[in-house]
Amino acid sequence: MPLSRLRRVLVASKRTRWEFASARFGVGGDQLAAVLKSKGFPYNRIISAHENHHDALDKIVRALRRRGVVTGIVR
Repeated sequence: MPLSRLRRVLVASKRTRWEFASARFGVGGDQLAAVLKSKGFPYNRIISAHENHHDALDKIVRALRRRGVVTGIVR
């Protein structure tokens, strides 16, 4: 289907490893960073992937909305 015919789009977003760890350990921000580092997780890769994922998601949604497409996000 051509993009010009799209009216509504539901964007599926995965739960990032950062979000999973935050829920699992019950902390966020600097506390979560400390927990991940203390357990030997690759903190820099995890936070970078989380930020990249959300940046891409934002770009996709903004592009669709600029074209008048009603957009929703589901996790």
